[in-house]
Amino acid sequence: MNTAACRKICSALLVMLVSAFFVSLAAASELRRNISHSQKPAGKIRLQIRISEAKKKKSSVRYYRSVARQQKTVKAGGRGIPNM
Repeated sequence: MNTAACRKICSALLVMLVSAFFVSLAAASELRRNISHSQKPAGKIRLQIRISEAKKKKSSVRYYRSVARQQKTVKAGGRGIPNM
């Protein structure tokens, strides 16, 4: 091969190598960005689960308080006057 053709081939390979390097850097940064965003919804989901569990607990506490009030009323003779 003559030197002119060799230089063209080497420069083409160098351009391809450099462009592949920058493409891989862009893909890696995009991957890191996606990983950080994908972790945030998991935290939100956990928070929503905790909130819903707290609401269930609060509603069950209200239910049992109302049952206790009804039992106190029944013990008072059913007159609607709570037994204190």
